[in-house]
Amino acid sequence: MVAIMTGGDPDDALGAVLQPAAGQKPGIYDVHGQRVEKIAPGTIYNAVGGRDVKFTQPAVTGDYGHYVETEEHTIAAGFRIPHFILTGRLDKVNYSSSKVGLEVFKRMISQLQWQIIIPMLCEPMIQWFLEAAYLAGAIDKPTAAYSWVPPRFYSADPLRDLNAQKGEVRAGFKSWSAAVAERGEDPETVAQEIAKDNKRFDKLGLVLDTDPRVMSQAGQLNDRKKPGKAKQEDEE
Repeated sequence: MVAIMTGGDPDDALGAVLQPAAGQKPGIYDVHGQRVEKIAPGTIYNAVGGRDVKFTQPAVTGDYGHYVETEEHTIAAGFRIPHFILTGRLDKVNYSSSKVGLEVFKRMISQLQWQIIIPMLCEPMIQWFLEAAYLAGAIDKPTAAYSWVPPRFYSADPLRDLNAQKGEVRAGFKSWSAAVAERGEDPETVAQEIAKDNKRFDKLGLVLDTDPRVMSQAGQLNDRKKPGKAKQEDEE
């Protein structure tokens, strides 16, 4: 908003100040006596030649919200991220549209992880670490076995994603290790933990509903006995 003082009585003290000086033409001047060619918001100027106050009236448009939304879509497309992630607005998305948008976003992040972050950042860092450990005498050679496991993406509907992954593993389209790695876990560590837990439960005689060896998905005991006892009976 801009306020400009115009008009007034030349006999008034302020009106006399606003009267043109010798050689000065009527117009808008700042406090330094410089003629104003550009108007900035929030500024009050004095118009030489009178006293009054007039405010600018910016035009009102009802399409500004649509304009901002269009600009946000353009920015989101440039950054290759879904619009609702950029703005946090969920009023114009549903489960299907958000699912499709997130899947594309996940693929882009995965490419960023495996093609840029891991080879260009993580690999040099671990090489520096191994070299420093070797020079410090902590390891015998400057090499070691390692693997990269990026953090998993959390799902808005984990049950559907779990059933889809389980179907892929059962159909042979994906290995169990690959499914575990996609969840951000180390398959070797998870397998050892499962074996350790099963051994502990068998020793204590516990039967959990989550143990597929003895319980079906419907919560009923399987005809097959526990692996340890079945093996012992076969040997007898």
